[in-house]
Amino acid sequence: MRTLRCAIEDLEGWYPRLLLEPHGVACVAVMSRYSASPATFDVACQGVASRWLRQDSVFRLEVSWEGGTAAKAGRLLATMQQKPVVEMASIALAFILARRLLALGQLDLNDYGERADYRSPSAECVLEVSGTEDVSELGRRHREKVAQALDNTYGWGACVVCVHSRPRDIASGSRVMARRRHDMAKAKAKPYPPVLLELMASKTTVLMKARTYADMGMAETAQPMWTAAAAYEEQIAPLLDALDRKLEAAASRISAASCYQKGGDLSRAVNLYQAALAAPLRPNTRRDVTAMLAACLDELSRTAPNGSPRRGGKVRAGM
Repeated sequence: MRTLRCAIEDLEGWYPRLLLEPHGVACVAVMSRYSASPATFDVACQGVASRWLRQDSVFRLEVSWEGGTAAKAGRLLATMQQKPVVEMASIALAFILARRLLALGQLDLNDYGERADYRSPSAECVLEVSGTEDVSELGRRHREKVAQALDNTYGWGACVVCVHSRPRDIASGSRVMARRRHDMAKAKAKPYPPVLLELMASKTTVLMKARTYADMGMAETAQPMWTAAAAYEEQIAPLLDALDRKLEAAASRISAASCYQKGGDLSRAVNLYQAALAAPLRPNTRRDVTAMLAACLDELSRTAPNGSPRRGGKVRAGM
């Protein structure tokens, strides 16, 4: 069986603009419960075309870590609940596969309500990540995530990584093409200009930090980052419109609205949800955004005229 080896600390070098150190630390926190360094995973692949993998459908992933990272992992477990730790650990492993196996290139991140929406603009592919500590859940979770990923906002194909965090058990990865491109998507979209790619990268940097700090229970630290990410998305959306990438532009407005909502600016969030609904959307996206708008309006109705929360109500600043 082929073996893919890496150190968890490699993540920061592969994705220098993303705040991935906490995810690597979370990964070590989970793996070290079951294994000393290195931890080994058996990865089952479906539909993955890789020069390194060749015709194989199973390989072994070996992940090592340093003593300093292990010390940080111990401190992290003392301050975070188990569920977000497992989720962050799964993202770390998925980003290893995205880099070393799937060749997805620069990853863009949009905020989508309670979910993160990772996507590869160069590959026109979304990356769906899920983690569990219950191995009996892995198969069902993988099937659900494939269906969810193929129903993505853009009508793109999907890469799905479902991770069982106990070493020697199975992490599964698959790459599936969209069953059909949405009829509003162009057969040959205009390329992204460098200025847009730079804006997207800057936005992803800020948004990744906001989500990470929120997951770590640092809502006050995350709050201005949500607002900054939303401002980037507002700059990005009209540039995507100009390229006739209407579904992507709508996704940026949805992301901006979601970020403003988490940052406490509910009025701007409502306006952007409404703007997104006025544009072409896939049916499932329209249902999601309609529900997100309703929740935001409900939250806004429970705030006082001066913008402060009424007694018993609270504007969310984090996740």
